[in-house]
Amino acid sequence: MERTASASVRVSSSRSFWLLWSGQCASLIGSGLTTFSVGVHIFQATRSITRFALVALAGALPGVLASPLLGVLVDRHNRRSTMMLADALGGAATAVLFVGAATGRLTPSFAYTCTAILSVCASLQWAAYGAAVTQLIPQDRLSRANGAVQAGEAIAQIVAPVLAGALLPLAGLRVILLVDLVSYMLAIATAAAAWVPDLPLASRSRGASDVRREVASALRYLRVRPGLLSLMALLAANNFVLGVLQPLLTPLVLGFASPRALGTTLTLSALGMLAGGIAVAAWGGSRRPIDGILLFTAIGGVGIFAGALRPAVAWIAMGGFVLMFSAAIVVASSQTVWQRQVSPAMQGRVFALRRAIALLSWPLGALFAGPVAEFLFEPWLQPGGALAGSLGRVISVGPGRGVAALYLLLGCVLVLIAVVGSLSRPLRRLDGEAPAEPPDLTSGA
Repeated sequence: MERTASASVRVSSSRSFWLLWSGQCASLIGSGLTTFSVGVHIFQATRSITRFALVALAGALPGVLASPLLGVLVDRHNRRSTMMLADALGGAATAVLFVGAATGRLTPSFAYTCTAILSVCASLQWAAYGAAVTQLIPQDRLSRANGAVQAGEAIAQIVAPVLAGALLPLAGLRVILLVDLVSYMLAIATAAAAWVPDLPLASRSRGASDVRREVASALRYLRVRPGLLSLMALLAANNFVLGVLQPLLTPLVLGFASPRALGTTLTLSALGMLAGGIAVAAWGGSRRPIDGILLFTAIGGVGIFAGALRPAVAWIAMGGFVLMFSAAIVVASSQTVWQRQVSPAMQGRVFALRRAIALLSWPLGALFAGPVAEFLFEPWLQPGGALAGSLGRVISVGPGRGVAALYLLLGCVLVLIAVVGSLSRPLRRLDGEAPAEPPDLTSGA
């Protein structure tokens, strides 16, 4: 009888995971449609690059800043219910956007406010989703589950821009917002049909009025886990490099090719992420996830380096595919480590804190990218430039080749990050450590 009950719970857990996965995939695609289309609408209405960029900023920064507080909410309540709340609030914000579009009142400030709310909802949903996976999936299958999560995100990245680009000129913004509303409904429906166990009462965070202390408990939890701090630093460095790379891909390709070639490169890069997620889901990942993180960080660096060697779409697309394939495995392996090492009662707060730190390093990289590429590397790789007679003989000179030189440097940096990580004893010991117990939440910060 006990064996039958255990098998029943396992089946229910697996079914619940796939229900949540399918609903979140639908929601990610819908959100991608809205993000793309609202940005295009604001740009077409204002012809302002700054206002277009502010839509993207409003869609990212509020969620990052609110993450520590949202993590407290995740640890206080059932993770499935929290995901449903996040999707319901996201759907409500999308409905407000629809009303604004239907009445002709979708001004930039209106769009900033709604996308900021969507950003907070997405962060809440992400923290609850990651913590729910730990409760549903056995530790020996976490890597496969996280590979599936990465594959779902890649599917959304591939499908959403293509679908939005096709629908927007044919059906308009209002239809796209309706599609997004349907995706939120699907996410809520699948979450309602899923099962995620409640945390034991003794494990739940206490002190409804003392949010500050609960946020500080996540910092204390990490302070005594030097391996996790090392992993967070490695991933923040990775995100900084990727934050530099992403905005420079456009000038790299358009320096010698057409916008169509840029679209091809972006699509192949996203396919690399999809292939990486599928690979982890099928393979199960490395038995020692830290080794997988370090190895594929280095492989990603080699991909960047190789892709920048020639001004050819095939080379750059190949490099993008290798980078995103590797990044998917790094993210899935990292998530597995965090899920294994962090006590379930603390995962909402700790996951939200690490997300905030990781995502803040991305825009810092983007801010660094433009001035360094435009005022240093590009002049150096023009005919007669400082590096034209040396490095220019290898990678050629002209528009975009300074960006290529910066790509070469960043590829080497990723390999160096992997080498430094391999020398970190706290990081290498993570695979063999048992999860730490949560700190006493009643103690002082």
